[in-house]
Amino acid sequence: MNPKKPLLLVLMAFSILSSILITTGSGCKEDKSPYMVRLDSLDAMLDETSTYLLIDYTTIANRREMIFNQMRYINQFYTDTMSQEFANALSKYKGIRKTYARFEKEYPAAYDEMKSLEQQAADLRESINKNELSKEEFKTYYRKEFADIEFNRNRSRILAENIHSLEPDYQRISRIMGTELDRIAETNDKLQSYLKSLYENIDTTR
Repeated sequence: MNPKKPLLLVLMAFSILSSILITTGSGCKEDKSPYMVRLDSLDAMLDETSTYLLIDYTTIANRREMIFNQMRYINQFYTDTMSQEFANALSKYKGIRKTYARFEKEYPAAYDEMKSLEQQAADLRESINKNELSKEEFKTYYRKEFADIEFNRNRSRILAENIHSLEPDYQRISRIMGTELDRIAETNDKLQSYLKSLYENIDTTR
């Protein structure tokens, strides 16, 4: 008997067994790519939300306060006959202030929700990487996460669009009001003092 033959048979058997184990092992690893595609879509929506919420909250709060005080001083110190154009500017300015106030009220909730949803999406991805969820469990969590992210993204988009759409009017009308109040303050020491304090305490350049 060839002494090399038993060794050859052992090696062949080992090779076949290794192939079976490798094949079996790879079959037990579920393909995660469909999950990752969906998780990537959640991250993309969260990135959109983050872009919408890049507006500086403090700047809008300062502007809203500035508008409130400027309109108050106009009502108190403006004694000339008001033109229709100036009256229209005041009315528009009042509308801008209301939109800014609504932004101040709704922005914190949208921002905090975005941060919470980012963490939930990260936790869901980690659970998939650790094989902690069944396919049905993943679907349930994903649907809920998707709906919540989509809702918050849409409200953030509306907030941003409202602020950006008003920017040209704000820039134009704020110059009109500032110029008019400065003109009146030239002959009114009381208003001059009010404006000095207002401009020192409110920074609208951020």
